[in-house]
Amino acid sequence: MTTKLTKNDLKKDAVTEELQKGFVWTTRHMNGVIIFLVGFALVGAGYSAYSYFDTKKEEESQELYYQAEKTYLNQKQKFDAYEAEANKPPVAKKAKEEKEAATEPKGEKPSGDLIKDYGKAISELEFVVSKDSSSNSAMMAALTLSDIYSQYQMNDKAQANLDKIKVGSNLLSIMIMDRKASTKANLGDCKSALSIWDQALAVKTAKFMAADIKLKKGLCFESMNDISNAKVMYTQAKEGEAQSPTTKTAEKYLQLLASKETATK
Repeated sequence: MTTKLTKNDLKKDAVTEELQKGFVWTTRHMNGVIIFLVGFALVGAGYSAYSYFDTKKEEESQELYYQAEKTYLNQKQKFDAYEAEANKPPVAKKAKEEKEAATEPKGEKPSGDLIKDYGKAISELEFVVSKDSSSNSAMMAALTLSDIYSQYQMNDKAQANLDKIKVGSNLLSIMIMDRKASTKANLGDCKSALSIWDQALAVKTAKFMAADIKLKKGLCFESMNDISNAKVMYTQAKEGEAQSPTTKTAEKYLQLLASKETATK
């Protein structure tokens, strides 16, 4: 069963819309990604919990990462609390203030300056990356850093940290490759992005991310006006789980392509 496009859908340019949002769907929420990643490794790939941190060196890196992550999340919580408070409807906000004025956290307004907002977390995370660039902790730190930098439209800095990581064939390595490609695409270098995504897809471990990667490849091809390959990628991305967001999005993009082709005839 296909999803019917609305008039509003047909007016939108899928490529422009998604490029503006950034190629970060699979890593939008870092905590969820890492939890999912480790869970997948434990259940799907048959790893033991210790296999991720099986050396003393890795354990030390892990400890440094958790401290850096804590610094970041503590600050982010304050900003999130402020945003949640600021976005409450006036009536609800007033009622809550009257009821919980003494205990309700007010949060903190972000300054918009990266160093003022997350300077300490940035320093700690970058130290984890530099300490052992092949460790799983360094990979998680680089992913977290790229997440922070993307919030401040600093894709070049995100790329610089990702480039320091030595990837292998484990799940975190695939995530790094995907994020590197996504950042390249956000910097306008779809040619390099496509090459990195191809390298990721060649690794067996990347199977669980294949549909998402192909969807992004389709967007890059479409942005390069390579409609034929864009169709191929969207079609392959559509072959995943029937009700998944990726499948539905790929289906919509195929319909948008068809509608644009019809309009130009």
